[in-house]
Amino acid sequence: MTELQREAQKVIRKSSARELEKLNKAGLTDLCRELSEVLSRINNRILTETEARVKLEIEDTRKELANVKKDRARIAEKVQSLEDEVEQLKIHSPNWGGKREGAGRKSSGVKRFSRVVICSSREAEAYKKYAKAGNETSFESVLRSVRKDEIGDVKKRYLYLSLDEWERVKKIINSRKSR
Repeated sequence: MTELQREAQKVIRKSSARELEKLNKAGLTDLCRELSEVLSRINNRILTETEARVKLEIEDTRKELANVKKDRARIAEKVQSLEDEVEQLKIHSPNWGGKREGAGRKSSGVKRFSRVVICSSREAEAYKKYAKAGNETSFESVLRSVRKDEIGDVKKRYLYLSLDEWERVKKIINSRKSR
């Protein structure tokens, strides 16, 4: 090879290297552009999928909340119906002193006591524990509780009350009389 040919090859190499650099730069920018487009598409897809998932979760939460509200309403209705049933039972039960329907009875159903014994609160508590009816211990149950003493064949009913309780009973009786 002559010297001229060598120089020609150098020029060709230099020019091709410049052109290759230009092509590489242009190719890299195109590649970068394509990569950024692909990344933006991926990001958009991820965002839409996440948004759809979040919307589904929100909808599920709303449904659960609606179910909870319905359950609360049902429970409130059930409680109200049970309270109404208790009131009806109070009316029809002889132990509550209400009117007794059916069986042609005209009595009020209130338990009558042959004697009210007023004693100290300590004694009254002891008698109540001894004479409690149906394992109840509240003041209202004390009003209904009966101690049956058998004296011969005669059964007497006693109500043991402390002085404070007797005052409360008198107030209740007086308020009922005034009605």
